[in-house]
Amino acid sequence: MLRFLAYLADLRDEREVVDGLLQAVAIWYDLDAYLYQRSSTGHFRMVASLPASDRAGVPEQIQAAALPATLAVARISTLVELEELGWRDPQQDVLLLALPMALPGESPRWLLLLTGDEEEDLEASLRVLGRSVGVFLDTALHRRARCLQQALIGHATPGEQALEIVASNMLRELLSAVSAVSARLMLDAGAGGDIRILASAGDDRLAAASDTEPAGAAWTTEVDLGSGIRARVELCAATGGGFWASDLVIADAGTRILGAWVAGAHAAGLGSRDSSDLLVHTAFERRIEEEVARAKRFELETGLLIVDLSNVQVQEQPGLVRAVVAAIRRELRASDLLGWLGAEAMAAVLVHTGRAGVETAARRIRERVEQLAREQRMPPVAVGLAAFPAMATSAEELVSHARRGIEGRTGDRMPES
Repeated sequence: MLRFLAYLADLRDEREVVDGLLQAVAIWYDLDAYLYQRSSTGHFRMVASLPASDRAGVPEQIQAAALPATLAVARISTLVELEELGWRDPQQDVLLLALPMALPGESPRWLLLLTGDEEEDLEASLRVLGRSVGVFLDTALHRRARCLQQALIGHATPGEQALEIVASNMLRELLSAVSAVSARLMLDAGAGGDIRILASAGDDRLAAASDTEPAGAAWTTEVDLGSGIRARVELCAATGGGFWASDLVIADAGTRILGAWVAGAHAAGLGSRDSSDLLVHTAFERRIEEEVARAKRFELETGLLIVDLSNVQVQEQPGLVRAVVAAIRRELRASDLLGWLGAEAMAAVLVHTGRAGVETAARRIRERVEQLAREQRMPPVAVGLAAFPAMATSAEELVSHARRGIEGRTGDRMPES
């Protein structure tokens, strides 16, 4: 099993992970296996089965309301429960595995239903598999979200392009990431005000729709820009069934970047701060919150480093800043996250890393930047650090602790040279 879990851990897509689990469970335990994915409408639709042709009496869709209140591994055995699940003429119990294993009040994104002659330790084995596979699924989903966010940030970098062109390029990235067919970005001035479509992408379903009502199976989110103005992002699904639940997680991650860019562009238009500062600051703070939430859920460790660049003229020396960023990145792993936390601080989230690992990474980064400082005659920088859960119990505490390290009020600071 360990070799199989290592194989699943290397897969980069949610569907590849659950397909691998479906095949393994069906073959190892000689069971009929049915895989369901949760849609945005709340029900689960069958997307695969083994054996593929044997679906007699098996529900093609399962309503979330029919599922047991506590989901991890559940046995559905009574005739009433099976019929509520949608099973016709049930002959055997059904074992249900929720993926990822759902916490109270949450719904899983995948269900695996199994029927057949069971081995004695099947439920225990499924619990072990489900716990590990849940981590792999969340990791794959977060990786997918990060790729989209990085692509959107690339489009949002200040340049000579008009806002409408930048917005259209970002919408196309969103469409591709969630398999939507069309999208639009609107500015809404509120009751009695104007509604303007800033940009659209894909086919004309949304463009032809009412300015006030989304078309078809659409997903909508809004960003408050202040002064009674809101930005609204709408994505239209290819079918009336809507999006998959996983797609909505990705869409939410992407629209946070898009919304932050719109807010920054709007603020810049009013003579306020630079749009890129607001974009990266808002986006990366949210990424820190997401990683801490994931660490809490799966009892993992997470570290944070903040590199203070207030002694460096960030706006006046972009080349030097790029060299500092490159130096920091060379000391991080591919899985670590790097971004701006405000206008004069870089932050790195070190996933699955405890206090000792964070301290080692901070020391290496300090040494690397010190070398660069000598070469470029650059002022010294300070590095603050924090680790969850050893030094903080929330994302806010994690950031606060690392900032205090920079300011010299705790011992968790890598000293300037």
